[in-house]
Amino acid sequence: MSEAFSGYKAILAATDFSPHGTSALKRAVWIAQQCCQRLVVANVVTDLRRAIHHTSYRSRIEFLEGNEEHFQRELRHNADQKLKQAVAALGPTTVDIKYETLVGEAYEELVHSVQQEGYDLLVAGTRGYGALARFVMGSTAKHLVRQCPASVWIVKHEDAKPPTNILAATDLSDISSLAIAQAAWLAQRSGASLHIAHVVESAGLSNDLLDRQVAGGQNKSVRSLIENEVKEQLRNFLAQQGSPQAQSHLLWGSAARETIRLASELKADVIVIGTVGRRGLQGILMGNTAEDVLAHAECDVLAVKPADFVSSIRPATWPLHPGPAGK
Repeated sequence: MSEAFSGYKAILAATDFSPHGTSALKRAVWIAQQCCQRLVVANVVTDLRRAIHHTSYRSRIEFLEGNEEHFQRELRHNADQKLKQAVAALGPTTVDIKYETLVGEAYEELVHSVQQEGYDLLVAGTRGYGALARFVMGSTAKHLVRQCPASVWIVKHEDAKPPTNILAATDLSDISSLAIAQAAWLAQRSGASLHIAHVVESAGLSNDLLDRQVAGGQNKSVRSLIENEVKEQLRNFLAQQGSPQAQSHLLWGSAARETIRLASELKADVIVIGTVGRRGLQGILMGNTAEDVLAHAECDVLAVKPADFVSSIRPATWPLHPGPAGK
Protein backbone atom coordinates (compact mmCIF):
# COMPACT_ATOMS: atom_id res chain seq x y z
CA MET A 1 0.00 0.00 0.00
CA SER A 2 1.31 3.45 -0.89
CA GLU A 3 1.95 5.92 1.91
CA ALA A 4 -1.03 8.17 2.64
CA PHE A 5 -0.67 11.80 1.64
CA SER A 6 -1.18 14.15 4.59
CA GLY A 7 -1.07 17.52 2.86
CA TYR A 8 1.41 20.08 1.58
CA LYS A 9 3.99 21.46 3.97
CA ALA A 10 4.91 24.68 2.16
CA ILE A 11 3.10 26.43 -0.69
CA LEU A 12 4.29 29.08 -3.13
CA ALA A 13 1.56 31.08 -4.91
CA ALA A 14 2.48 33.20 -7.93
CA THR A 15 0.45 36.18 -9.10
CA ASP A 16 0.71 39.15 -11.43
CA PHE A 17 -2.39 40.83 -9.95
CA SER A 18 -4.55 39.83 -12.93
CA PRO A 19 -7.91 38.04 -12.42
CA HIS A 20 -6.24 34.67 -13.05
CA GLY A 21 -3.46 35.59 -10.65
CA THR A 22 -6.10 36.42 -8.04
CA SER A 23 -7.71 33.04 -8.64
CA ALA A 24 -4.35 31.38 -8.01
CA LEU A 25 -4.13 33.25 -4.69
CA LYS A 26 -7.61 32.10 -3.70
CA ARG A 27 -6.77 28.51 -4.56
CA ALA A 28 -3.48 28.64 -2.65
CA VAL A 29 -5.09 30.15 0.45
CA TRP A 30 -7.79 27.47 0.47
CA ILE A 31 -5.22 24.67 0.16
CA ALA A 32 -3.03 26.20 2.88
CA GLN A 33 -6.05 26.38 5.20
CA GLN A 34 -6.47 22.61 4.80
CA CYS A 35 -2.97 21.53 5.65
CA CYS A 36 -0.31 24.06 6.60
CA GLN A 37 0.43 27.52 7.86
CA ARG A 38 3.29 28.28 5.46
CA LEU A 39 2.19 30.18 2.37
CA VAL A 40 4.40 32.56 0.43
CA VAL A 41 2.91 34.79 -2.26
CA ALA A 42 5.32 35.79 -5.01
CA ASN A 43 5.33 38.28 -7.83
CA VAL A 44 7.90 38.08 -10.60
CA VAL A 45 8.97 41.33 -12.24
CA THR A 46 9.86 40.43 -15.82
CA ASP A 47 9.79 43.85 -17.48
CA LEU A 48 12.38 46.08 -15.80
CA ARG A 49 11.85 48.92 -18.25
CA ARG A 50 8.23 49.23 -17.19
CA ALA A 51 9.09 48.66 -13.53
CA ILE A 52 11.58 51.54 -13.60
CA HIS A 53 8.77 53.97 -14.42
CA HIS A 54 6.97 52.95 -11.22
CA THR A 55 9.91 53.84 -8.97
CA SER A 56 11.07 57.22 -7.70
CA TYR A 57 13.27 59.64 -9.61
CA ARG A 58 16.12 58.91 -7.20
CA SER A 59 15.90 55.17 -7.83
CA ARG A 60 15.93 55.71 -11.59
CA ILE A 61 18.99 57.93 -11.43
CA GLU A 62 20.88 55.51 -9.17
CA PHE A 63 19.92 52.58 -11.40
CA LEU A 64 21.24 54.38 -14.48
CA GLU A 65 24.45 55.20 -12.58
CA GLY A 66 24.96 51.52 -11.82
CA ASN A 67 23.78 51.57 -8.19
CA GLU A 68 20.99 48.99 -8.11
CA GLU A 69 20.61 48.63 -4.34
CA HIS A 70 18.14 51.48 -3.80
CA PHE A 71 16.23 50.57 -6.97
CA GLN A 72 15.93 46.92 -5.94
CA ARG A 73 14.81 47.87 -2.42
CA GLU A 74 12.13 50.27 -3.65
CA LEU A 75 10.96 47.91 -6.37
CA ARG A 76 10.55 45.04 -3.91
CA HIS A 77 8.87 47.27 -1.31
CA ASN A 78 6.31 48.56 -3.83
CA ALA A 79 5.57 45.07 -5.16
CA ASP A 80 5.31 43.61 -1.64
CA GLN A 81 2.79 46.29 -0.67
CA LYS A 82 0.74 45.44 -3.75
CA LEU A 83 0.90 41.75 -2.85
CA LYS A 84 -0.36 42.49 0.65
CA GLN A 85 -3.25 44.51 -0.75
CA ALA A 86 -4.16 41.68 -3.15
CA VAL A 87 -4.23 39.14 -0.31
CA ALA A 88 -6.15 41.49 2.01
CA ALA A 89 -8.81 41.87 -0.69
CA LEU A 90 -9.51 38.13 -0.45
CA GLY A 91 -10.82 38.54 3.10
CA PRO A 92 -9.68 37.30 6.52
CA THR A 93 -7.67 34.08 6.78
CA THR A 94 -5.92 32.14 9.52
CA VAL A 95 -2.98 31.37 7.25
CA ASP A 96 0.32 33.11 7.98
CA ILE A 97 1.20 34.64 4.61
CA LYS A 98 4.59 36.03 3.65
CA TYR A 99 5.55 37.88 0.49
CA GLU A 100 8.45 37.98 -1.94
CA THR A 101 9.22 39.80 -5.15
CA LEU A 102 11.45 38.08 -7.67
CA VAL A 103 13.16 39.66 -10.67
CA GLY A 104 13.81 37.81 -13.92
CA GLU A 105 12.17 35.24 -16.20
CA ALA A 106 8.99 34.09 -14.45
CA TYR A 107 9.33 30.32 -14.67
CA GLU A 108 13.07 30.33 -13.91
CA GLU A 109 12.71 32.50 -10.81
CA LEU A 110 9.79 30.45 -9.51
CA VAL A 111 11.76 27.22 -9.99
CA HIS A 112 14.74 28.82 -8.24
CA SER A 113 12.48 29.79 -5.34
CA VAL A 114 11.12 26.24 -5.04
CA GLN A 115 14.66 24.88 -5.07
CA GLN A 116 15.94 27.32 -2.41
CA GLU A 117 12.95 27.29 -0.07
CA GLY A 118 11.74 23.70 -0.41
CA TYR A 119 8.10 24.32 -1.38
CA ASP A 120 6.19 21.17 -2.26
CA LEU A 121 3.38 22.93 -4.17
CA LEU A 122 3.44 25.83 -6.61
CA VAL A 123 0.12 27.45 -7.56
CA ALA A 124 -0.05 29.77 -10.58
CA GLY A 125 -2.59 31.19 -13.01
CA THR A 126 -2.64 30.61 -16.74
CA ARG A 127 -2.82 34.17 -18.02
CA GLY A 128 -1.46 37.54 -17.04
CA TYR A 129 -2.88 40.85 -18.13
CA GLY A 130 -1.84 42.95 -15.13
CA ALA A 131 0.44 45.96 -14.82
CA LEU A 132 3.51 43.76 -15.16
CA ALA A 133 2.32 42.29 -18.48
CA ARG A 134 2.62 38.63 -19.43
CA PHE A 135 3.11 36.28 -16.49
CA VAL A 136 2.06 32.65 -16.70
CA MET A 137 0.74 32.09 -20.19
CA GLY A 138 0.91 28.83 -22.07
CA SER A 139 4.66 28.57 -22.53
CA THR A 140 5.47 29.54 -18.95
CA ALA A 141 2.89 27.15 -17.50
CA LYS A 142 4.39 24.39 -19.66
CA HIS A 143 7.88 25.24 -18.40
CA LEU A 144 6.66 25.05 -14.80
CA VAL A 145 5.04 21.65 -15.33
CA ARG A 146 8.16 20.42 -17.11
CA GLN A 147 10.88 21.96 -14.93
CA CYS A 148 9.57 22.65 -11.42
CA PRO A 149 10.56 19.95 -8.88
CA ALA A 150 7.41 20.53 -6.79
CA SER A 151 3.84 19.68 -7.66
CA VAL A 152 2.38 22.43 -9.86
CA TRP A 153 -1.27 23.51 -9.77
CA ILE A 154 -2.20 25.59 -12.82
CA VAL A 155 -5.41 27.54 -12.23
CA LYS A 156 -7.45 28.14 -15.38
CA HIS A 157 -10.66 29.72 -14.11
CA GLU A 158 -11.31 32.97 -12.30
CA ASP A 159 -13.78 31.14 -10.06
CA ALA A 160 -11.53 29.27 -7.61
CA LYS A 161 -14.07 27.60 -5.34
CA PRO A 162 -13.13 24.31 -3.60
CA PRO A 163 -13.34 21.49 -6.15
CA THR A 164 -16.48 19.39 -6.38
CA ASN A 165 -15.27 16.87 -9.00
CA ILE A 166 -11.68 15.65 -9.23
CA LEU A 167 -10.25 13.43 -11.97
CA ALA A 168 -6.97 11.59 -11.36
CA ALA A 169 -5.23 10.00 -14.35
CA THR A 170 -3.21 6.84 -13.79
CA ASP A 171 -0.90 4.72 -15.93
CA LEU A 172 -0.38 2.26 -13.04
CA SER A 173 3.07 3.71 -12.31
CA ASP A 174 4.59 4.84 -9.00
CA ILE A 175 4.18 8.51 -9.87
CA SER A 176 0.49 8.02 -10.61
CA SER A 177 0.20 6.49 -7.12
CA LEU A 178 1.37 9.85 -5.79
CA ALA A 179 -1.12 11.63 -8.05
CA ILE A 180 -3.98 9.50 -6.75
CA ALA A 181 -2.88 10.06 -3.16
CA GLN A 182 -2.94 13.83 -3.62
CA ALA A 183 -6.25 13.67 -5.49
CA ALA A 184 -7.80 11.55 -2.73
CA TRP A 185 -6.59 13.99 -0.08
CA LEU A 186 -8.05 16.94 -1.99
CA ALA A 187 -11.35 15.11 -2.42
CA GLN A 188 -11.49 14.33 1.28
CA ARG A 189 -10.73 17.93 2.27
CA SER A 190 -13.21 19.46 -0.18
CA GLY A 191 -15.94 16.81 -0.11
CA ALA A 192 -15.48 16.36 -3.87
CA SER A 193 -16.31 13.29 -5.93
CA LEU A 194 -13.14 11.44 -6.99
CA HIS A 195 -12.79 9.75 -10.35
CA ILE A 196 -9.79 7.69 -11.44
CA ALA A 197 -9.15 7.10 -15.14
CA HIS A 198 -6.85 4.70 -16.92
CA VAL A 199 -6.52 4.86 -20.70
CA VAL A 200 -5.51 1.86 -22.80
CA GLU A 201 -3.30 3.44 -25.43
CA SER A 202 -4.95 2.26 -28.65
CA ALA A 203 -4.45 5.28 -30.89
CA GLY A 204 -3.48 4.03 -34.32
CA LEU A 205 -4.94 0.55 -33.79
CA SER A 206 -7.87 -0.29 -36.05
CA ASN A 207 -11.19 -1.56 -34.71
CA ASP A 208 -10.85 -4.53 -37.06
CA LEU A 209 -7.70 -5.60 -35.23
CA LEU A 210 -9.14 -5.02 -31.76
CA ASP A 211 -12.40 -6.82 -32.55
CA ARG A 212 -10.69 -9.81 -34.17
CA GLN A 213 -11.45 -13.13 -32.50
CA VAL A 214 -8.54 -14.79 -30.74
CA ALA A 215 -7.87 -18.40 -31.66
CA GLY A 216 -8.58 -20.58 -28.65
CA GLY A 217 -9.83 -17.55 -26.77
CA GLN A 218 -13.37 -18.83 -26.17
CA ASN A 219 -14.79 -16.53 -28.85
CA LYS A 220 -13.24 -13.49 -27.19
CA SER A 221 -11.86 -10.55 -29.12
CA VAL A 222 -8.44 -8.98 -28.73
CA ARG A 223 -10.18 -5.99 -27.16
CA SER A 224 -12.03 -8.03 -24.53
CA LEU A 225 -8.92 -9.99 -23.56
CA ILE A 226 -6.89 -6.81 -23.12
CA GLU A 227 -9.73 -5.12 -21.24
CA ASN A 228 -10.15 -8.00 -18.81
CA GLU A 229 -6.44 -8.05 -18.08
CA VAL A 230 -6.20 -4.28 -17.63
CA LYS A 231 -9.28 -4.21 -15.39
CA GLU A 232 -7.60 -6.74 -13.12
CA GLN A 233 -4.38 -4.72 -13.11
CA LEU A 234 -6.34 -1.56 -12.26
CA ARG A 235 -8.20 -3.29 -9.41
CA ASN A 236 -4.93 -4.54 -7.94
CA PHE A 237 -3.32 -1.12 -8.37
CA LEU A 238 -6.17 0.68 -6.60
CA ALA A 239 -6.11 -1.90 -3.82
CA GLN A 240 -2.46 -0.98 -3.24
CA GLN A 241 -3.56 2.66 -2.87
CA GLY A 242 -5.87 1.70 -0.03
CA SER A 243 -8.90 1.46 -2.35
CA PRO A 244 -9.79 5.18 -2.28
CA GLN A 245 -13.48 6.04 -2.46
CA ALA A 246 -13.59 6.71 -6.17
CA GLN A 247 -15.28 5.74 -9.40
CA SER A 248 -12.85 4.15 -11.84
CA HIS A 249 -12.98 4.57 -15.61
CA LEU A 250 -11.27 2.38 -18.21
CA LEU A 251 -10.95 4.15 -21.54
CA TRP A 252 -9.49 3.41 -24.96
CA GLY A 253 -7.63 5.78 -27.27
CA SER A 254 -5.17 8.63 -26.73
CA ALA A 255 -4.34 9.19 -23.05
CA ALA A 256 -4.46 12.98 -23.29
CA ARG A 257 -7.54 13.17 -25.51
CA GLU A 258 -9.59 10.71 -23.48
CA THR A 259 -8.57 12.26 -20.16
CA ILE A 260 -9.66 15.69 -21.39
CA ARG A 261 -12.91 14.31 -22.81
CA LEU A 262 -13.79 12.53 -19.57
CA ALA A 263 -12.93 15.64 -17.52
CA SER A 264 -15.32 17.66 -19.67
CA GLU A 265 -18.03 15.01 -19.37
CA LEU A 266 -17.66 14.89 -15.59
CA LYS A 267 -17.40 18.69 -15.31
CA ALA A 268 -14.19 18.13 -13.37
CA ASP A 269 -12.69 21.11 -11.59
CA VAL A 270 -9.15 19.73 -11.68
CA ILE A 271 -7.22 16.94 -13.41
CA VAL A 272 -4.48 15.43 -11.27
CA ILE A 273 -1.76 13.80 -13.35
CA GLY A 274 1.74 12.45 -12.78
CA THR A 275 4.68 13.76 -14.77
CA VAL A 276 6.63 10.52 -15.14
CA GLY A 277 5.15 7.68 -17.16
CA ARG A 278 5.21 3.91 -17.27
CA ARG A 279 8.30 2.00 -16.27
CA GLY A 280 10.47 1.70 -19.34
CA LEU A 281 8.41 4.21 -21.33
CA GLN A 282 9.57 7.47 -19.81
CA GLY A 283 7.61 10.42 -21.11
CA ILE A 284 4.14 8.87 -21.51
CA LEU A 285 2.82 11.18 -18.83
CA MET A 286 5.84 13.48 -18.55
CA GLY A 287 6.03 15.00 -21.99
CA ASN A 288 3.25 14.90 -24.52
CA THR A 289 0.37 13.73 -22.34
CA ALA A 290 0.75 16.06 -19.37
CA GLU A 291 1.49 19.02 -21.60
CA ASP A 292 -1.40 18.20 -23.95
CA VAL A 293 -3.73 17.97 -20.97
CA LEU A 294 -2.39 21.29 -19.67
CA ALA A 295 -2.81 22.97 -23.06
CA HIS A 296 -6.30 21.70 -23.94
CA ALA A 297 -8.19 20.91 -20.72
CA GLU A 298 -10.71 23.56 -19.69
CA CYS A 299 -10.28 22.83 -15.99
CA ASP A 300 -7.34 23.27 -13.60
CA VAL A 301 -4.41 20.87 -13.86
CA LEU A 302 -2.34 19.58 -10.93
CA ALA A 303 0.92 18.01 -12.14
CA VAL A 304 2.50 15.78 -9.49
CA LYS A 305 6.26 15.16 -9.38
CA PRO A 306 8.25 12.27 -7.90
CA ALA A 307 10.44 12.92 -4.86
CA ASP A 308 13.62 12.35 -6.89
CA PHE A 309 12.66 14.76 -9.68
CA VAL A 310 15.64 16.81 -10.86
CA SER A 311 15.02 20.02 -12.80
CA SER A 312 17.18 20.93 -15.77
CA ILE A 313 17.26 24.46 -14.32
CA ARG A 314 20.28 24.71 -12.05
CA PRO A 315 19.65 26.11 -8.56
CA ALA A 316 20.48 29.78 -8.07
CA THR A 317 23.69 30.49 -6.17
CA TRP A 318 22.53 33.97 -5.14
CA PRO A 319 19.81 35.13 -2.70
CA LEU A 320 16.55 35.58 -4.63
CA HIS A 321 14.98 38.14 -2.32
CA PRO A 322 17.69 40.05 -0.42
CA GLY A 323 16.97 42.93 1.90
CA PRO A 324 13.63 43.69 3.51
CA ALA A 325 11.45 42.00 0.89
CA GLY A 326 9.59 38.93 2.07
CA LYS A 327 9.45 40.08 5.70
